[in-house]
Amino acid sequence: MGSDEDLLDLLDQTGSVQVKILDKQSEALFSNTVGFYQIEDADGTVIDPVTGALLQPGEAGYAAAAVGRSQEAGDGLSFAIRDAGAVTADLDGGALYAPFIVSNGTVADALSGSTDVFFEFAAANPLGADHVQKTGSTYAFEDLFSGGDLDFNDAVFTVEVA
Repeated sequence: MGSDEDLLDLLDQTGSVQVKILDKQSEALFSNTVGFYQIEDADGTVIDPVTGALLQPGEAGYAAAAVGRSQEAGDGLSFAIRDAGAVTADLDGGALYAPFIVSNGTVADALSGSTDVFFEFAAANPLGADHVQKTGSTYAFEDLFSGGDLDFNDAVFTVEVA
């Protein structure tokens, strides 16, 4: 299970909620994509956008379902950490969102299985390594297998909820 503190909690919001991604930074050698996907509970249960099945972290198809949810309007967002400028998205209020990082690739790469994706939920990650840390409204990621060098500076950004 992930830490509730590392989730983007919009449960107390209603309607469409504007989320801004600010102060993007990366000290990684990789070109990473990061984002959020809507989850059903704090355990990380995700609805597969293709089949409608409920999947738990670590189950077959979880990564594709989670990253796929990030592409659905209102259900998530994704962006290249090195793209210039702020990112703004409208997410559904009344929901929880979990962060992810696509290591050295795009969402399309992740969906094709050609690159690694790491999640807030240890059960979804190889060897159960932690890949996400959150302090206040700032998220920090590790982009290498098994937690890499644990410097958590491979993708860093701040989330502002309007």
